[in-house]
Formats: sequence, structure tokens, C-alpha cells
Amino acid sequence: MTNPLHQLPEGSAPTKELMKYLPQFSLAERDRRWAAARRRMATAGIDVLLLIGNDFFWDMGMVNLRYLTQIGSKLGGYALFFLDDDPVVWNSNLPHMHRPTNIHLSTQEWVRDIRLSEGIPGIAAELRARGYDKARIGLAAFSSTIVTIPSLLHGEMVALERELPNATLVQAGWVLEELRMVKSEEEITMLTKASEIARRTVDTMIKVARPGITEAELYAELVKTQIVNGAEPVIFHLLASGPVEHSRSEIWHLVHGAEQPAVPTRRPLQTGDLVI
Repeated sequence: MTNPLHQLPEGSAPTKELMKYLPQFSLAERDRRWAAARRRMATAGIDVLLLIGNDFFWDMGMVNLRYLTQIGSKLGGYALFFLDDDPVVWNSNLPHMHRPTNIHLSTQEWVRDIRLSEGIPGIAAELRARGYDKARIGLAAFSSTIVTIPSLLHGEMVALERELPNATLVQAGWVLEELRMVKSEEEITMLTKASEIARRTVDTMIKVARPGITEAELYAELVKTQIVNGAEPVIFHLLASGPVEHSRSEIWHLVHGAEQPAVPTRRPLQTGDLVI
């Protein structure tokens, strides 16, 4: 099914130039993940996965959707992942984000069918059109070893039950959680590159942190180091500073860096500070 928003001038296509400059997983890695997910779906009797992405927990709410599509939008999204057909992704409900075409068609090559989000009703309509209105549908929202309760919104569940009264809805986040735990060689290579950027960020902190510079100035240099070396500007970056020696009547939280939006402050670093 072709989305009218993707009807481009004859002979034209979204540019692939950007892919030269963005970290990419290969089509071979895509095929490995897809095959492994489908094996688990078949074993569990799941006909189709509904991937539900959101902005929970420093964008980790997109992890399952991104794992199978390489699309990790800040705007959230949905995807249908089938046993025997290519996925469909719904990304953003803002029409201008799809004109002249969706940017994700230029930043990855794993999926081609990317549509304007119409929420649960649009997804249900697609499932009915494909004959999945009585199917066993696996729901894969965000969950992890830290956040163990799937991040399904009550309104989404109510809408699914209303739109697909004859379907069987089952929790299926475990399908992706199991796959994500065991890394391929390609994933390990990407993690190695990420760790190199993290090391450079620590080196920047050692170099830049000095009395008089504010937390905000230090923080900006750390984020700059990450981005210019290829990291994404999705900031899971904690920072705290304070005096090791201080009055016993004051409590300084220096064990764990301050989380957003409290960090960074404009407090100048001082001699004798501990910086986390």
C-alpha cells in the first residue's frame, strides 16, 4: 500500500547522501534480527508484533521499535512487524514532518513504508485490511531490567480493544528483550565505537574542568565532544559537582550525577570540588 505523502515526482527518490555520515547497521544485521524475532514469534504463536514507541526514559522508549527498524524518532511512533512481510512504520502525526518525504527514508535503508501516524485507529485499519482482525497480536512497548512494567498507555489499550474486539492481545516485549541481550559481532563493533567516544568525553572533562568554569560550560564541552565524534544528540549525560569538604549541616548529592532538567547549573567549579 502506497502512502500518498510518498508520491514523489517521477524518477525522484529520497537522497541517500546522509547515510554516508550517520552510524549504520548493515542489511545483514537487519536480516539477522528479523529472522531471530520471527522465530520467537512463531514459537509463541504470535501473528504480528505491534511495536509501540514513545519518549519514555531518555528515549529508551523507542528501543524495541528502533531495534527492528533503525528508526528512533523523538516524536515516538508505531510499527507492525509481520512474520512474512516487510514492516510498516508510523512516525509522527505532523504532516509537515513528511514533506516532501519522511527524513527517515534518507537516514536508513531497513524499512521503506513510513507513514504519517494516525494513532491506534490507523494501525487497526491496517491490521483489518491485512486480515489480522482476529489474530494473536504481540504488544512490544518499552520495558527493561530497570523499568519492568511495559510502557503501554491506558488509552492505547482501550483503543486497541475497541478497534480489534476479536483479536488476542498478548505482551511480547520479551521477544525483543531476549534478542537485545545477546550482541552480534556488528553490534559489539558499534558498542566499541561508542565506548571510544565515551572515553574522549571523559578526557575532555579532565582537560576542561578547572576552577572558575561553570558546570554549564563544562557540560557543553562534554556534549560537544560526543556529537562531533559521531554520537547522537540524545543526551543521557549526568553531571554533579561540589566540595568534598563542607559543613556537616549541608548535604551534597555527589554519588550520582544530577539528572535533567536540574543539570547543568551555572555554579563555578572551585578548588577541591569533586566532579561526577
